Amino acid sequence: MSKYTKEDIFRIVEEEDVAFIRLQFCDIFGVPKNIAIAASQLEGALNNECLTAYL
Repeated sequence: MSKYTKEDIFRIVEEEDVAFIRLQFCDIFGVPKNIAIAASQLEGALNNECLTAYL
């Protein structure tokens, strides 16, 4: 599996003109969850800074 750096992800989002990103994860009980964020919120999400506002 190839690994992407944050810079790679930002570049791809910009190049592909991505508007929204869907994030998937499991909560502490193992229940799958997902949210969509605007591309402008991606940096905060990758730094674990903005997700609690959505849960």
